[in-house]
Amino acid sequence: MPLLYRLITIWCTALILTFSGCGLFTRPSPEPIVIEEAQGTYEYTDSTDTYSGRFILLAHEDRLAIDLFAFYFSVASIRYTKDSTLLYLPIQSEVLILGPDDDLPLEGWEIPIAPLATAYKGTLPDEPDSATESGDTLIAWTGGIAYLQTPETSKLTGLRGKDWELWREGQLEGIPDRAQKIVFRREDTELIMEFKDFKLVEQKSPKAFVLNLPEGVERIDYR
Repeated sequence: MPLLYRLITIWCTALILTFSGCGLFTRPSPEPIVIEEAQGTYEYTDSTDTYSGRFILLAHEDRLAIDLFAFYFSVASIRYTKDSTLLYLPIQSEVLILGPDDDLPLEGWEIPIAPLATAYKGTLPDEPDSATESGDTLIAWTGGIAYLQTPETSKLTGLRGKDWELWREGQLEGIPDRAQKIVFRREDTELIMEFKDFKLVEQKSPKAFVLNLPEGVERIDYR
């Protein structure tokens, strides 16, 4: 009897755990997050070449993912955070590891990714180093970069660096915080990103911001 009683007790305990408390022993599913997804076209021009294609952009908090395509072929994949940037070049089978303030060393482009991410969000610095006014434009200075704002908007209008400028133009229909076009200029170089579509996508994990690389990709640390 004692053995039978013990077996019945174990069996009952197992049933109780199965129907009421077994969730304590399972891995919790990740909370869904809302990711911004934007698509559009880009055109790069300098004194010798012109490149054009389409892009897909994903954004969540301080993370930004940009995939560039020429026709149906992947040209580059960019994964940006405030700490570092990964640039995957599938043709060269390389991943370049960049610092947060480095330029993208694409052939001839040399585009600073951090200001581009700032221009997409359109956010002004919380605590600028200083602020001045020039006509009807408010200029907030942070780390040698000028953040421009006009009275017509509460968002960022553009940025100016030492040898480049970046402007936000228009707005996506129904999305007041997102520009319809971002224009980057440096000397004889111009990059235009024109947004065609914007939507919010719910995902259960931030895998969209991780590069899924094939075997044999060389990692080069530019930092």
